Order: sequence, then C-alpha cells, then structure tokens
Amino acid sequence: MLKKLKRKFILITMTFITLILVCVITLLCLASYQRTKNDINNSLNFALYKYDDHPTLELDYSTKNLQNDNDPPPNMNSFTIITDDSNAILELYSRNYQISDETSQNLVNSIQDKSQGILFEQNLAYKKDVKDNGYIYAFVDISIAKSNFISMLVTAILVAILSILAFLILTILLANWALRPVAQSWQQQKRFLADASHELKTPLTVILANTDLALTKKQDESKLKQSLQSIQSEALRMKKLVEDLLFLAKNDTQKENVLNSICNISDIALSCVLSFETIAFEKGIILESDIQENQLTLGNENQFKQLISIFLDNATKYTPTGKKIHFTLKKKDNQILIIIHNEGSYIDKENIKHIFDRFYRCDPARKYQGGYGLGLSIANQIASNLNIKIDVSSEQKKGTTFTLWIPAK
Repeated sequence: MLKKLKRKFILITMTFITLILVCVITLLCLASYQRTKNDINNSLNFALYKYDDHPTLELDYSTKNLQNDNDPPPNMNSFTIITDDSNAILELYSRNYQISDETSQNLVNSIQDKSQGILFEQNLAYKKDVKDNGYIYAFVDISIAKSNFISMLVTAILVAILSILAFLILTILLANWALRPVAQSWQQQKRFLADASHELKTPLTVILANTDLALTKKQDESKLKQSLQSIQSEALRMKKLVEDLLFLAKNDTQKENVLNSICNISDIALSCVLSFETIAFEKGIILESDIQENQLTLGNENQFKQLISIFLDNATKYTPTGKKIHFTLKKKDNQILIIIHNEGSYIDKENIKHIFDRFYRCDPARKYQGGYGLGLSIANQIASNLNIKIDVSSEQKKGTTFTLWIPAK
C-alpha cells in the first residue's frame, strides 16, 4: 500500500512539474522564435525600403559596406536586388554579403511568383515589393539566427531533461520524508490490531475454557464457583480493554474541548493519592506526597483524575516491595508541576521513546502485572487534550520520574 501511495505521489508531482517545465520552455522558445522572426522582418524591411527611398543611388555591392545607426543587428547580413519588369537585374546592394550576378539572377527567378518566404537551402529570408517599372528584392542571411535558435532550443531541452531528473530525485526524497509518518502510523496500526487481537484472544480463551469446565456434569460446587470467578475476572479485564480501546479510538477521530472549567488540581491529586495509599501499603510500598494547596487550572476534572491515576497505578505496578513512590505537586512560575518518582524502576533511553505507544511494554515478560500496555498511551492522549507536557527521565540507581507541566490558571 505504501509503495503504491509513494508511486502515485511521485507520478502526480512529476506530471505537474513536467507540464510546468514544458509550458515554460515552450513559451521561452516561442518568444525567442518570435523575436528572431521580428529581427528578420526588420532586416528585410530595412534592406527593402532603404534603397527604395533612394532610387538613383548606385553602389558597388562588392566594395560598399552599408552600416549606420539605423542598421539592423550586425548578424543580419543582407543584400538588395532591383530588377526591371522582366526580372532582369538592374542594381545590387550588399551589406556584408558576397554574392555573384549569376546566383542573384537564379534567386530572383526562383521566387518571382512569391512575395515573401524563406529559402532553407541557401539560409536566406526574402521579401519582394513592386517598384516603378520593376521590382525590388530584399534578402537576409538567417544562418546565424537559425543556428542561435537551434542552440537555444537544444539547451532548453537539455535544461528541461536535467531539471526533470533533479526534480525526480527531490520528489523521491520528499516522498520518503512525507510518507515516513504515514509508514510509522501504518506500522503502528498493524501492530495495534495484532496486539489488540492477541490481548482479546487471551481472556476469551480463558473464558471458553472455564465455561467448558463449568458445563461439565461432574463438577463440585467449589470448582464451579472458581470457574465462574475466573470467567468474571477475565470478562472485567476484557471490558476494561474494550473501554480503553474505545477511548483511544474516540480521541483519534474526535478532539473534544476539555478546557471548559476551572479545576482545583491540588484537591484532585490529593484524592487520587489517598485512593492509592491502600494499594501501595498492601504491596509493601511507601507512598509519600507533597501537594501544594489550592492550585487551579483549566480542564476537565474526570480527565485529570484519570491522568493522575494512570501514573500512580503505573508507579505501584513497577515499584519493588520496600521501595518508595514520591508524589509532588507544586507551582513554578506560570506552570503547575506534578512529579511522580518511583524507586527501583529503570527504563533505558530506547524504551523511553516508545513507552507511550499502544500495547508497548518495556519488558514483554511483565504481563503478570495485569495491564495491557495502554495506560501510558491513554495518559499521553489526555495530556494532549489538556495541553500538558510530559517529561520522562530514568536512572538505574535512582529510578524513574514522570514530570507533568500543567498550565496554571
């Protein structure tokens, strides 16, 4: 899918770039062609009417060089032929162009029925006009103009080809860069679906096994009760998993405005800490707290409770017996800081990059802790909704610290 998307991106981009380059180069070539054509016409008119204005002027075409301030461009060498009504040459005037009488007569004979055109074999443009008792023919050498135009055309084509190749390389690099988040998202989605299927499969397997056991005819009451309790436990875990998945899916597709009320974050934090003191005590963990009173912020009380509870739950799960959890809430400048530090738990730098990914566990073997690897992902989503920044640091000897930066009211 990604390769197909990349090819489509490159194809569409290069099509537009190629069309733009073709249009630009075509316009440049047309402009150059029109400019060259105008220069030729100006030179023809100059050569034609300069001598028509001076009918008595007699010049030696082999020696006279006609150049003044009104002359056409130097590369437009020309000559003019004046004939009688039978096309016999009477006069010949040249501007930097050597031509014999015989050749001149042949040229006049070859174009006597046409008023204007180009002799491609001789690289000459010509124009004919009627003169008293005869005709006047103007010829302009277009070999240099023709060569310049062809050189310009070849250069333009080469530039276009090189530009297309350069843009192709840039487009491929751009496609790789632009599609990198899509590729990561695609891989995360595939992993998410695989992990969700696996996590749902496990409780379903347990439920089905216990259901089969409960339906066995020879089953005493204690074993039946144990099977039903196991079914209930797995069903509750599966319910929690589905609720978490629905929460994440809802936040992925619909961002709610949760900054709609003033919350006393101090009171919310205190209630969460109190609810986890019993859990910590049962595990032999010391939960210490230092909460600065009456700190206010904008947000949603339920989401603040869920956010703090996730971090406290995570800390109690991964803090060894006999170690401490330190919970601190204080104000610093215009920010409220919540710091949750648990001893004895270490996360290396590589794992810190992924701890907020869905279904991610630093140690896959720690599934016995009872979670699905969605807690921190949900916490990260809630923090995004509440405009909260989360910092994570971990040291092997000191433990792990989560710092929440909350905008103060």
